[in-house]
Amino acid sequence: MFTFGRCFSASNNIFFQGQCTSYQGGTQNPRTTPSCSSLVRSFKYRNDASDFSSSLPTTKNVVALKDTPADRPHNVKFVAPLLDYGYPPAVDCLKHQQDATPNVPEREEDVRKPILLYLPGFDGTYICPFLQFPELGTEFEVWCMTVGMKDRSTYQELKTIVLDFIKKELDHDGCDVQQLSDTIPIIDRESSSETFDGSKDVSGIFRGIFGGGNLSALQKIKHSRRRPIYLAGESFGGILASDVALTLLTKKRNSRIALDERGQQPVDLQGLVLINPATCYDRSQLALKGPQVSQMPKPLYLMGLFSQLLPLFTDEHSVSQLGLILQGKALPSVIDNPQREAYMGRVAISLPSKLEFMPPDTLAWRLEKWLETGCSQMRESTFKLFPKFRTLIVVGEKDKTLPSIAEAERLTNKVLLPSQTKVHVVEGAGHASTCGSRLDLAAVMRNHFIELQKPNKKENQQSKQEKNQTEAQSKKKEKRTSMKAAAEVGTGPFFGMEERYDKAKIGLNPILYWSKSNYTPVQLQIEDRLVTMPGSKQVSYKKANYKVPK
Repeated sequence: MFTFGRCFSASNNIFFQGQCTSYQGGTQNPRTTPSCSSLVRSFKYRNDASDFSSSLPTTKNVVALKDTPADRPHNVKFVAPLLDYGYPPAVDCLKHQQDATPNVPEREEDVRKPILLYLPGFDGTYICPFLQFPELGTEFEVWCMTVGMKDRSTYQELKTIVLDFIKKELDHDGCDVQQLSDTIPIIDRESSSETFDGSKDVSGIFRGIFGGGNLSALQKIKHSRRRPIYLAGESFGGILASDVALTLLTKKRNSRIALDERGQQPVDLQGLVLINPATCYDRSQLALKGPQVSQMPKPLYLMGLFSQLLPLFTDEHSVSQLGLILQGKALPSVIDNPQREAYMGRVAISLPSKLEFMPPDTLAWRLEKWLETGCSQMRESTFKLFPKFRTLIVVGEKDKTLPSIAEAERLTNKVLLPSQTKVHVVEGAGHASTCGSRLDLAAVMRNHFIELQKPNKKENQQSKQEKNQTEAQSKKKEKRTSMKAAAEVGTGPFFGMEERYDKAKIGLNPILYWSKSNYTPVQLQIEDRLVTMPGSKQVSYKKANYKVPK
C-alpha cells in the first residue's frame, strides 16, 4: 500500500462496509460461493497476463536507479504493535512472562500464545490491519515488520532478515539451533518428494522470546516447549510471506531427519495468511501505472500519485463509515470495549508521525527491487510438496490495485493445496480496506485453523471450576468463527459496524485514551541486530524489546 495517501487510506483501514463471502478448496459451505471460477466471473475480475503484456513498462522504462554503495541504508524493524500503544491485555501478558520463574518448565495453563508475524505491503507499515490486532491478540503474540522510506534493502535481504528474526525469536536462549541445521544438507524443494508432516508433538526446541537459564543446549532441546508461528502477509508482504514459508517448510522437512531421535523440529509453522497477495503484480494495474508515475518530474509526481495511484487503493465507503464513528452512531465490530476504542484513538492520533511520504526514488526501488523481483522469484514456486500445510487467502472484491480474486483462484489451484486452502472474499473492499471494519480476521482464522477454536488454557481451567455455569454462559465464552451477527446483517456503511458498546451518543473522550484503565505504558529498548548475507556481507535490522516497569 502507499503511504502517500495514508491519511485517506488509514480511514479505509477503520471504516468500511461490504459483505464477506468465503469458500474453501472449491467446496461449498454456509458462507461460500459455488466456486472460485464463478466468483471471478461474477465479479468480472479476471485479468490474464496477456491483458498487460503489450503495455506493461519494463524495468528499462523505470526511472534509473542509482548504483547503491555497500553501506546503503537499511531501516527494517520488528515491533509488537499492541505493546507499542500500551494496550492493557497485551501488557498483562508481558508482565506474566516477566514474572515467570526462570528455568522452570511452563505449566500447561501458562504456555505462551503462538506468534503471528505480519509482513506489510510495500508502504512498510502496519496501519492497514491495526484494527484487527486487539482481537488477534486474544489468540496470538502479534509482531509486525516495518520498513522506513529511506530503506534500500533488496528483496533477498528482506527475506533473510525475516528468517533471522524468526530463528532468533523462536530459539531457546543459549541454544544455537543454527549449529545443528548447518550440518543438514538442503534438499531442493522441486526435486524432493518428501512431504510435510503436519502432525503435532508436545515438545519442541523453541521457547519464547523472554526465556532464559543455565541449562545446556541439549537439555533445553529436550525440556523446552516450542511455540507455533503463523505468517501473515499483505500485498507485497504476501509475496515475502509465501517465500519465507516455503523456506521454513523445506528446512523443517530436512531437519526432521537429523532431529528425529529427539522428536524435535526447528520451526512449528502452522499456517499462512495471504491478504491481497502481490504474487500477481506482473498482471496488475499497479505494474502498469506505478513505473510511469515514478518517472514523473518532481513537480508533477504528487499529482501523479493522487490522480493515478491513489484511486487504485481506495473505495467508496471509508468516508461514510468515518462519519458513523465520529458521530457516535457505530463502531467497527472488532472495537467493542473502552480499551479497544482507546487503542484505536491512540493509533489515529499517532498517524501523522507514523505515515511518511513516499518519494519517487523509493517508489521506483520498491516497484523493481521488491515487487518485480519478488513476483518473479515466486512465479514457479509450489506448495504441492507439503500437502498438509494450510493457507488462508483474504481478498477484497473491489481491489483495483491487483487482480486479487483471480490470483486467489490461481494460487488455490496451481500453487497451494485446494483441500488445505480457504479463500475469504470481503465484498466491497478495496486494496487498502480489506483488513478494515468489514472483516473480523481473528474469526476467519479460527474458522480455518481450527486449533484456535479451543479454549485458552486458563479459560478452560476456570470453566471446570464453574460447575453451575449455564448453557447461555457457556455459549457466551465460545470463540467467534465469523463476524458478529449484528455487524453481519448491516447494509451499506453499517456492514461490519455495530452499535456502540456503551450506547453513548458520542465517542470516548480522548482524554480517557491514556487513562489508567485504558493504557499501560511499557519501557522500550531497541536492539540492533546483524544478519550475514551470502557473500559474507552483513545487513542490520532492529528489534523492539519491551519491559513492564516494576
